[in-house]
Amino acid sequence: MGNGISGGDEYFWLAGRNSGNGRGNFARRDPEKVAFATRGDTIVGMIKPEKYITRVSDKYFVSENERFLYVKFELVLPDRINYQAGQYVSFKINEQGERRCYSIASTPDDHHGFHILAEMVVGGKGSDFLKNIKLGEEVEVLAPLGRFVVQKNQKTKESENQSKLLFVATGSGIVPIYAMINDLLINK
Repeated sequence: MGNGISGGDEYFWLAGRNSGNGRGNFARRDPEKVAFATRGDTIVGMIKPEKYITRVSDKYFVSENERFLYVKFELVLPDRINYQAGQYVSFKINEQGERRCYSIASTPDDHHGFHILAEMVVGGKGSDFLKNIKLGEEVEVLAPLGRFVVQKNQKTKESENQSKLLFVATGSGIVPIYAMINDLLINK
């Protein structure tokens, strides 16, 4: 078993697999819209992914060579989302149900939308999809996804834990790190 999302309207998620040593990571469904993942002996609560209909509210290139595209989405249905900095969304990019995933670049304090920053890849299906969507167009997403988030260390005070964080990222890994740092500076 690996990480995955099924097709159609039935979704599942696996955050990893149990390696047999009793310390593996796994996630299971919960009827109350919360997934519980274990990290060693610690249970970590995560928001259960949902299907959202979003509307493109703004989009622009952040570089002159049009290599990086910033896109803002507002929620249509449901109209509220809860996520953690570092998580990502999965876009349905065509009628065949193909999906592409992008890290959320905005901070979680905006519960009525999110932003992404995507590197444009020549011939990439996700890149072509994002380049061609129009302002006001509705897009289906599955969110929030992922466990790459800043966890509060239960053994120290939150302020001590945050002062000891070191972020290192390159390439597409910069987007979730950018969201985490902004969230820590603005909201924590």
